[in-house]
Amino acid sequence: MNERYFQFGRFRVLAEIERGAGEEGAIYKAVCEEDGFDGVAVGTMVALKTMKVESEDHRVQLQSYAQELMKLVHPGVERCLGYFVEDDAKDRFSRHGVFVFEWLEGESLKERLRRESSGLDADEVLRIGEKLLSACQVVLNLMI
Repeated sequence: MNERYFQFGRFRVLAEIERGAGEEGAIYKAVCEEDGFDGVAVGTMVALKTMKVESEDHRVQLQSYAQELMKLVHPGVERCLGYFVEDDAKDRFSRHGVFVFEWLEGESLKERLRRESSGLDADEVLRIGEKLLSACQVVLNLMI
């Protein structure tokens, strides 16, 4: 695949971040190339999470999930900016749900732990844990 021309809707994929993330999907770093996607300006970097759409019921379920994700507001949770369905260019019988998330630059916790060969000190672990618990609380409150 020539990634320079790999598109999902209005977004050009720049790199694959993770394969098999979640339900048979992948996560990509992409840039918006066309106006028309609500709240995303041309040139904006985003993260795209793709999931195979198994049926019309599954498509409706993913759309509902995206609407709930868009309600989440917390500094420890990437904002979901929207969702769309894209037909697979290689398989005319296959469709993908595409979640559009804000792109966050920086080091992931996984990368940091690899870099810190001696591990994190206790204060840092507590700080990270508090942030994670706060984000989980926001998600749980939305689900209730």
